[in-house]
Amino acid sequence: ATTTNANTNANISQVGIRTYNSGAQFEPIQMGSASSVDYYDIPAPTIVSNKTLDYNKSFGISDNRFELLQNGKVAVVKGNETIWSNITDITQGNNSKNNINYIEARFRVVGDGDNKTDNHAGIVWNEGDEGKSYYAFIRPDGGLYLATPLGQELVSASKVSGRGEWYTLKVVDVNGTVNVFLNDVLQIVSPKSLAKNNGDNATTANANTNA
Repeated sequence: ATTTNANTNANISQVGIRTYNSGAQFEPIQMGSASSVDYYDIPAPTIVSNKTLDYNKSFGISDNRFELLQNGKVAVVKGNETIWSNITDITQGNNSKNNINYIEARFRVVGDGDNKTDNHAGIVWNEGDEGKSYYAFIRPDGGLYLATPLGQELVSASKVSGRGEWYTLKVVDVNGTVNVFLNDVLQIVSPKSLAKNNGDNATTANANTNA
């Protein structure tokens, strides 16, 4: 099987949880290093190291905050809000932040923001010293989406079911390409270098239908 390696992997410096006109529950986020993505047979990332972030310590979410509740290890976010981690140099043993190119999060959308037209929730992250932001998110009864720093919005070919279901999102950035998995199925492949040159036609979605 053919793989890509991490010669030009991302420098993910910060991660956050986000809701828009909705409520969502997020289990603890994992960040780490992935050495490759196998695009043949069953695509899957090869994880070298990872670390689980604590919402109290890594995000500074207090138990008594009105819009953010701590129910065990699950953070509940409501309304329109982005909560960033307060860690910008996450280390994995002897690895530096330059090795951070992998994010894993399990979450579900549990509210629709009083039935407003557009509502979604997901994971946002900053990349590099310039802080370019990406946002991978789910629209209930819609699909998995990736918003890029250029304002592009890419949707997976597969649809997702309604509110209340748990989803596992994995992001791997290797060789200048953002790979987004949903429930271990590769759904979105977005080459960043092509996006800079070709605009809206640069990104591609995987046509899997069993997310």
